[in-house]
Amino acid sequence: MKKKLVLVLCLALMLVPFAIFAGGATEGAAEDVNLTVFRWDAGAGRPAYEAALTRFEAANPGVTVELSDVPWGEYVDSMVKFQMAGDLPDVFTQYDASIGSFYAMGALLPLDDLLPAGLREEFYPGQWELGVVNGETVGVTFRNGAHVFFYNKDMLRAAGLPQNIIDNGPRTYDEILMAAEACTIDKDGNGTIDQYGFSDNYGDEEGYHQLRSLMMAAGSGPVDTTTFKATMNDAKGIAALQFLVDLNTKGYVPAGSLTKDNNLKKEEFANGLTAMIEGGNWIEATVTAAGLGFDLGVTYVPYPDNIASSQGASAAFVAHSVGSTTKNPELATALVVELSSKEFIGEYCTIQNFLPPRIDVATTDPFYQKGLWPTYIGATTLPKYGALPKHPKVVELSKIMQIAIEKAMMGQSTPKEALDE
Repeated sequence: MKKKLVLVLCLALMLVPFAIFAGGATEGAAEDVNLTVFRWDAGAGRPAYEAALTRFEAANPGVTVELSDVPWGEYVDSMVKFQMAGDLPDVFTQYDASIGSFYAMGALLPLDDLLPAGLREEFYPGQWELGVVNGETVGVTFRNGAHVFFYNKDMLRAAGLPQNIIDNGPRTYDEILMAAEACTIDKDGNGTIDQYGFSDNYGDEEGYHQLRSLMMAAGSGPVDTTTFKATMNDAKGIAALQFLVDLNTKGYVPAGSLTKDNNLKKEEFANGLTAMIEGGNWIEATVTAAGLGFDLGVTYVPYPDNIASSQGASAAFVAHSVGSTTKNPELATALVVELSSKEFIGEYCTIQNFLPPRIDVATTDPFYQKGLWPTYIGATTLPKYGALPKHPKVVELSKIMQIAIEKAMMGQSTPKEALDE
């Protein structure tokens, strides 16, 4: 018995060098790995990507990353085709209107077991949750936008509004209606209004985003984000739509909002035709480009005066996800982590003028002390901060709500009737 044991041990020891040699040979012959990254944002942010991918390849010898820019108009259709072919990109960008659909298609790899511990804590909680669907992290936000409320301080000052409203902005529906009335003026007395109080977005898809923003500012929303039960016709939703109807029917909005392009409405505000506008933080760029140099104010989206609310704000986010068909889930997730780093997000958001979701980036220059940015970033930290409902039919939902807005605006239904329907 002892002789047999000694013989087995000797054979095992003799085989060790061969095992080591064989292991080394296998490792040396390992194939290189190619990862693909798809994004639609073919703009100035590409240098930030290239720098991040260079860092990633240096940290992972043998790995090559191919970055592809896809035109926005082709992006979603391309992703659907990849999904149907069972060959999704390893990493791809998506936004608030796509994440629910991609999740329902099974296109997104759950990342909770692959992401490093502590990464979540680097982000504002509300912004991390933008990439969570049905309790699973399927995307990590890297750029953000917040809907806020812009106002022309010079116009409000000339109209004789109280100083606290000029300094802090109109915060409630009643304050905005008061300011809109005061700023709707026939300047030359010829019987034609040539300055309006408010620039309304209800005439196109932006009308849905505007109404959704008002609902979320009141602490509600189009649907319950957990159960997906419709909540648009609760008291807060009805009050929000009634507020927009009041602005329009009382003549505080330029005529023709139903057919105007959203960009034209931004330009009307930037060029001094209107005193106030709700919209994304990117409106500041339109104002700057117009070059009028008026005193621009910004505050959070208003809420109803008589309804208790836990105030929120609406987001426009873009995240990186890992395709569910990837052959290299660990490496693809590691790449998402690189594209979630302080270096990448800081450089990308600086170049593109977007809001950074990472706390360590957002609370340092050039963001935190940059003009109106503290208010933009503050909006993203409100308790009820959120994006479009993460539902596969979110596009259809926006169209349904747009019909409700138009019916209420044209007097075909009351706001309650339109939202009930």
